[in-house]
Amino acid sequence: MVTLTSKPAVMHAAIGIFGTLLFTSSLALAVPVQVSIQNLSPNNGIFLTPTWVGFHDGSFDLYDRGRAIGAAGLPSSLESLVEDGNTASLSTDFANSSAGSNGGVDGTVIGPAGIPGPIDPGERVTSQAFDIQAGRNGHFSYASMVIPSNDAFIANGNPFAHELFDESGNFVGVDFLVLGSQVLDGGTEVNTEMEAAFLNQLAANTGDVEGGVVQLHPGFINSIGNPGGTALILGATTAGPGGNITIDRLAADFTQEGYHVARVTVSAVPEPSTVLMFGSGFVGLVAWRWRKTQQVLH
Repeated sequence: MVTLTSKPAVMHAAIGIFGTLLFTSSLALAVPVQVSIQNLSPNNGIFLTPTWVGFHDGSFDLYDRGRAIGAAGLPSSLESLVEDGNTASLSTDFANSSAGSNGGVDGTVIGPAGIPGPIDPGERVTSQAFDIQAGRNGHFSYASMVIPSNDAFIANGNPFAHELFDESGNFVGVDFLVLGSQVLDGGTEVNTEMEAAFLNQLAANTGDVEGGVVQLHPGFINSIGNPGGTALILGATTAGPGGNITIDRLAADFTQEGYHVARVTVSAVPEPSTVLMFGSGFVGLVAWRWRKTQQVLH
């Protein structure tokens, strides 16, 4: 005996199959994204080192406030970044972590304009494309040293802080500001402002060892937030490839109220939607198959 299925039932089944495949495809297909970093400090303000960015499953914790860099479960390589702007060791630790083993991807965003390498005041840099997926790469982390300094940096300590996909697996991206009140002190080097990277440091890892913990940065010596003492960074002049650069006392004082350090954006790389192209083709195929079935049954 042959059982005939009604037209509505066939169409409902087809729509159900299509919906399942479309949802599964949205989770499985990689989304090409790009990272944009803009240094919002004024001219002659603070610089940002080449910035490490990572896309992971939420298991890669960079640091915890009140704990030392490299404490149990945290990457010790962050010290190289906050003291010297070196991202290579952090990329190695990321690759060897559970997040890296689960398909995490990372990279370094470099500023090509002005002084090549660092992201200069006012400079906006957009990275190459990263292919990410919900689940494996659903969370975003970043870290950059503030220069010149001993161990000032910006980063997110909460690995779940920046979610890139909604509950249905749709990419939503992130766009946020980093304020001067969020600049951190790595606690690895005493803030003497001697051996400060990009200013008077003669070699990597040469500052006075502090052995402290990550906390909010008090500000440069003789700043609004850290008055007193003899300033070595604020008002200093450093040699750059395009000539001498003055670190202005006000422009570089991130402890000023409302000071903006950076804007960070993760957005999709514009391109035709392959999912929708596949979807419309699938609907056409279902309709053709349904018509052929009706012809056979009738």
